Amino acid sequence: MKKHPITETYLLSDIGDEELRSKLEHKYIEFETLKSLSVETQRMALRSQANAMKTAAEVQLAQLDFLIQASEAFPRINMEPVWMLRRRNDGEVVLECLVTEKDMQRMAKAQTKQMKDQLEEITGRDEEEDDDEDDGIFRKK
Repeated sequence: MKKHPITETYLLSDIGDEELRSKLEHKYIEFETLKSLSVETQRMALRSQANAMKTAAEVQLAQLDFLIQASEAFPRINMEPVWMLRRRNDGEVVLECLVTEKDMQRMAKAQTKQMKDQLEEITGRDEEEDDDEDDGIFRKK
């Protein structure tokens, strides 16, 4: 077998054993076929994923268009950012605001208080005792 200059490169044609060379040629054809199939499969999967994302975006746009038009009849829709659309068993379409912006503010405040209480429990001190600068949600008022 000849060693080619610069890199470790070998050619199948350098193999003197005809049977081994033939086996390796067949294995390489199998490798190429599987590699091609793999790339094709990956592209098909990516295309499916892209189509799923496109469809999800179309659903979101349809929901937004519905809410924009429904706000003409129900002005409150424009006051709350989160609405759920569904159809009841009797066929009636329902628009529900399950969590208002005020509810979200209350939950954020409650979560902040809970985190502050846990921090005080862990550290054994009140935030008022801390002389550090503003440190996010635990800042002094």
